[in-house]
Amino acid sequence: MTDKEMLIEYINKFRLNCHYRFNFMPPEIDGIPFYLYEKAHKEAKEEMIKEGIAEDKINIIEDTYNLFIDTMKEKQDYSLAEKTVLNSINS
Repeated sequence: MTDKEMLIEYINKFRLNCHYRFNFMPPEIDGIPFYLYEKAHKEAKEEMIKEGIAEDKINIIEDTYNLFIDTMKEKQDYSLAEKTVLNSINS
């Protein structure tokens, strides 16, 4: 599996975990609950490790998550953060 394929698989797992967690959130929340993104990231990463991802690939996943979270904190926009990450993966 190439790095690009691995990151796309990670992003898909991360998205699924995010959507699952946000389905249980009340409709009115103050601010962005960054702890939910952290939990979604940890679960997606654990799933990738269970599937046998190489140890050196974990740093790539961490860098990808950090790009997402840094963009979220700066722009406060999930779509923009996701687009930034996907552009990074595809370049």
